[in-house]
Amino acid sequence: MATTDDLGDATIDVDVESAVVTLGGTVDSEAKKKQAVEVAKKVEDVKEVKDELKINKDDSPIDGADTEKTEMDDTNKAEEKKDNE
Repeated sequence: MATTDDLGDATIDVDVESAVVTLGGTVDSEAKKKQAVEVAKKVEDVKEVKDELKINKDDSPIDGADTEKTEMDDTNKAEEKKDNE
């Protein structure tokens, strides 16, 4: 059975209006996303659950940081090649 203990690393915002629960925020995987929805559906008197959760991807660039590093690496390689010629 899904429990909230298993979602410890997730950042989930929960809004409720007229027995409709809206889940927002981030989770680490598709499995945790499904788990959060299942937990919300099991709450008494909940009629509907709207899933607006996003999956946090650890390898995604933050503010272009990875792109910047790649560009710097390419520049350094070009300079090294030029120095060796």
